[in-house]
Amino acid sequence: MENEEEILRGNERKRIPTSNLSDSVNRSMYGEPSAIARGGCLAKIITLLIVVLGVIFLSKCSY
Repeated sequence: MENEEEILRGNERKRIPTSNLSDSVNRSMYGEPSAIARGGCLAKIITLLIVVLGVIFLSKCSY
């Protein structure tokens, strides 16, 4: 499945050269969201912990 995605991205880069620049700028500024999904168990645990703590913090601030 990842191989198919890479092939499609490669074809898009050949068709639209400026999309590569735009894609690179966006990824450098914001990161790649799918990297969290592909990350290991530790990355998922840390992400889950940050989200849970953020929700708890925001719920405490709303009172």
